[in-house]
Amino acid sequence: MSLAALADVTVEIGFGVNAVGGDFFVLDDPDQGELDNTTYLLAPDTVFVVVHDPANGVNTVRSIETNRGRNREIDEYGTGTATVVFNDNDRTFDPAYNGSPYFGQIVPMKRIAIRCGNINLFAGWVDDWRVTYEPGDNLSRVTASCVDAFAILANQKLSEIAPAHSGDLSGERITRVLDRGEINFPASRAIDDGNSTLGATTFGENAAAYLQACSRAEAGYLFVTAGGTFTFHGRTAALNMPADVTFSDDPDAGIPYQSIAQRSSADLLYNLVTGVSETTGNPLVAFDQEAADGAFIRTLPLGTLFTIDDTQTQNLLDFHLERFKAPELRFQGVTVNVAAVDDVTSVLSLDLTDVVSVQRSPLSVGAMIDRLSLVDGVSHHMTSGSWTMDLTFANVDTRSFLVLDDPVFGVLGTNRLAF
Repeated sequence: MSLAALADVTVEIGFGVNAVGGDFFVLDDPDQGELDNTTYLLAPDTVFVVVHDPANGVNTVRSIETNRGRNREIDEYGTGTATVVFNDNDRTFDPAYNGSPYFGQIVPMKRIAIRCGNINLFAGWVDDWRVTYEPGDNLSRVTASCVDAFAILANQKLSEIAPAHSGDLSGERITRVLDRGEINFPASRAIDDGNSTLGATTFGENAAAYLQACSRAEAGYLFVTAGGTFTFHGRTAALNMPADVTFSDDPDAGIPYQSIAQRSSADLLYNLVTGVSETTGNPLVAFDQEAADGAFIRTLPLGTLFTIDDTQTQNLLDFHLERFKAPELRFQGVTVNVAAVDDVTSVLSLDLTDVVSVQRSPLSVGAMIDRLSLVDGVSHHMTSGSWTMDLTFANVDTRSFLVLDDPVFGVLGTNRLAF
């Protein structure tokens, strides 16, 4: 399957029933307003309108950029963004033009979905419509700047309560937050239980920041998928995981990439990790003198953690120390020319926290480098004539961890215990 960039992408916006009409119930209408009829049903809250679908003659988009993920493995995932630029000489997407079929609905916080076939590329809300006109080239453009569900939570605040809910697992606490009455969260969710036990809470904080703190106490993964699902995975989710896709500079070995970046950097090198349990207030450290002798003392401050006691806090510090105390070669990312990929479905379906294999043969000098990598960022760059996809990576912990009753990972004395 080969793709021709924007010609293979659809964009839908939730402009609502007034923009699409159709067989929906209309109060007081003599035909569509009859109670208990089975033909004219109540419209859903959001009715998506296809605003770009070249395969069916709707060709309005000039370019699309999406960006989701985080900068470094020790950072939290944040708000995903998309930018959609429309050619708009007929002023269809101009909020000031009363001749537009969407007049009165080109306002912030309209739902948007970007897809390639049935593969989600981005789902969220338009939070800004910007009209630009350049008289010299007689073109009008409208830029829709979009955000995912994280932005909804970043604008909501948790009410303060008396201390409660001690003993929640990290995923249980995240679910508790999303269920609270003052949190109006319209997205779907997929929340794991997690592994860390949290102490009592009073809430009273920004919802997005609070949820990120829950994830930090877990060393977990909290993000929004390309399809708009708010997702939480515990820290063991990526252990012993096989690769979904292989990227390689050998065309017979895997998906080809256009470019690759490889690093051995001090930005993820830490031999002293500090933190304190919010419950006990005791400052704790994890330190490796031998590692510090070779690279000076490099400190990773985890700050105040929601962990319930000092034992769990110390385990978390030790976990980070073991992960980051030694220099590590990693592939920072690859750029893929989507049009040059045969198995495009596998590539476009990759999402945050998926595991891939990345291979590089350095100019046929020495052996091939082959590393398991965790997808940490996904970006798309589309115009009418090109489509590139940037993937950024974190290294996967390739140590073998114990899985009870598993024939490969259940060998005592061979596989490590995860905490």
